[in-house]
Amino acid sequence: MAQVTNAGYPNANPPVAPIPDYNFDTIAGLDGRLTYDIDISEPVGSRITNLQYAGAPIDPTAEFAMAVNNYRQSGGGGFPAVKTSPVIDNRQIDIRQLLIDWVTANHTIDPAQFATVDWQLVSGGQPITVT
Repeated sequence: MAQVTNAGYPNANPPVAPIPDYNFDTIAGLDGRLTYDIDISEPVGSRITNLQYAGAPIDPTAEFAMAVNNYRQSGGGGFPAVKTSPVIDNRQIDIRQLLIDWVTANHTIDPAQFATVDWQLVSGGQPITVT
């Protein structure tokens, strides 16, 4: 993927490429699907296009509450705006424990509940396939 997107942190000391997997985020648990395209022909910071929630374009004034781990909340991963965002709820429960509690309550892990295809790679708005 780094060959396609030039992913990495070349200015880090030492340089990091590709971006570590813990810096890729996912959004789950919404009432509707959040879908988008990643346009690799666009400059960094402008690659997310066709952003939609529940099949409709996202209103630029819409607000969403997001649950994040302490690494991301403290600004980790290069998202300093998260660090300065208001905290709505801070339960101080380890993600590991939340997963244990969920599995204990639900008994079955259905991959279809967690794995959805919500994005696609495009170039100039046209879908591409990386082989």
